[in-house]
Amino acid sequence: MQIRKNLDFLATLFFETGVTYWAVSPGSRNAPIVAAFVRHGGFELHSFPDERCAAFAALGMSQATGYACGVICTSGTAVLNLYPAICEAFYQRIPMIVLTADRPEELLDQWDGQTIHQNQIFEKHILESFETPQNLGEKECFKDLEKIIYTAVKTSITPILGPVHINIPMRDPIYAGINEPFFQQMPEKHFVFVKPIDTKPDVAFLRAELTQFRRILIVAGQHTADAHMEPYMANIASKFPLLADITSNFSKFGMDGWEMGLQTVDENFDLQPELLITFGLSVTSKKLKQFLRNFPPAEHWHISASGFTGDPFGSNPDTKTIEPISFFETVSEIAEIDNFDYLKSWNDFAEKGKTNYAPLQIKNTIYLTEFEIVRSILKHSDETVTLQIGNSMAIRYAGWEGKTNAEVHCNRGTSGIDGTLSTAVGYALAKPDKKIICVLGDVSFFYDSNGLWTDHLPPNLQIVIINNYGGKIFNYIDGPNQEPALMPLIQTPHKFDAEHIAAHFGIPYFSNTLPFIEEKLIEGLLQNQCCIYEYLIHEDK
Repeated sequence: MQIRKNLDFLATLFFETGVTYWAVSPGSRNAPIVAAFVRHGGFELHSFPDERCAAFAALGMSQATGYACGVICTSGTAVLNLYPAICEAFYQRIPMIVLTADRPEELLDQWDGQTIHQNQIFEKHILESFETPQNLGEKECFKDLEKIIYTAVKTSITPILGPVHINIPMRDPIYAGINEPFFQQMPEKHFVFVKPIDTKPDVAFLRAELTQFRRILIVAGQHTADAHMEPYMANIASKFPLLADITSNFSKFGMDGWEMGLQTVDENFDLQPELLITFGLSVTSKKLKQFLRNFPPAEHWHISASGFTGDPFGSNPDTKTIEPISFFETVSEIAEIDNFDYLKSWNDFAEKGKTNYAPLQIKNTIYLTEFEIVRSILKHSDETVTLQIGNSMAIRYAGWEGKTNAEVHCNRGTSGIDGTLSTAVGYALAKPDKKIICVLGDVSFFYDSNGLWTDHLPPNLQIVIINNYGGKIFNYIDGPNQEPALMPLIQTPHKFDAEHIAAHFGIPYFSNTLPFIEEKLIEGLLQNQCCIYEYLIHEDK
């Protein structure tokens, strides 16, 4: 009976910390943990039989709530299936709680079923790993559990967001008292999370620093939507060239056409910045990375409250440990910055780039190409919509369009094709009052279609598949396309569509072939039901 009391107290602790959304995969070893959550009654629990999909669904829930959500799975190889989503959460800086049931340490390497080395298994891609006491079934472990759970949740949400792992070894019998009423035990202390107070930079000092430069470029990488920050970004865009990645959620304030312009940069390019200021995480544009590597700034400041900074441009950034909103609020107050000529030069360059890249634009036609499908979705999505965009060509098309009023998410932490659909399902489950549109390619959809295998498909989710019958990004990338014999092995050519998968999961399905009519697409996306829209693009047409 002691194991039941400890696990019930575990559920109480998670409820106390506010971690109430969970993706659950089936298994005998984790069943007592799930039973505690069920008996408690205060959790949103969603079943995903595929552990890889469950972990990505939990990541989507965390994206939607802006707080740590969790995944629970059984022991053994099931645990390893969580790893792709954990890596994504680690590099995208998404808080997530990973609970894995385990067998006791004396069974390790003894040919016992579903027993592997689980403690510290995610060591390189986790903020911190924890393990509960081995004797949950023998004695009261309330103090240990309270310390572990409170520490784990705080680690996940501050100062750097990310995943934490809690491994729970249990000795048989693990089902003792599983059908008993919930054991009520209150924690010794309430969970208190105090966000560190952010201080604004000194205006006089920042003015003296910034007025030294005449060519200041702002780059916004992947960032969560922040309505409080928007007025400052609008002000910044009036003073500086703002190159806002489509995943930055500030693209509507950014310069229009810069991504298209960078497709045509040559050695005579004369817009090299003196000071580069970046915030957020990765940028999608490979051309932007090449530009800043070829024309490096004299100085590079990266604005990050957590101090977490990558160096994608090889520019040795100086991290300013401050919240971006505080930094840009202060910059907005400085009137003496003379960056107008540089801003005008960038505007002229971007305008020219749009003209040169005219084939990507819609010109008096109702027919849609792959790019135009994505462009149309971005154009017609407003603040009530969240877009979950797949990697490979889908996010590149979105970057070329460059602007939308919708909130945008894409798993650019590791930029894999796995998990896009599952992330969208988890996001929609945690945010039922918002329309979620998942836009992805055919290979991404088929690879992750088990994300639809859940107990409740959210009616606010719509899925748009651009099916060109293979991984056609390899036609776009120089290198693989130069060896014809290689293409069938890496491009995954196929003759499949999603109709039977949709029928299997009971999802309304609509397919379209050429010509694509924009009005038909938008009309379909106005429906209030979970459905799949597939655009079938045959190469010979």
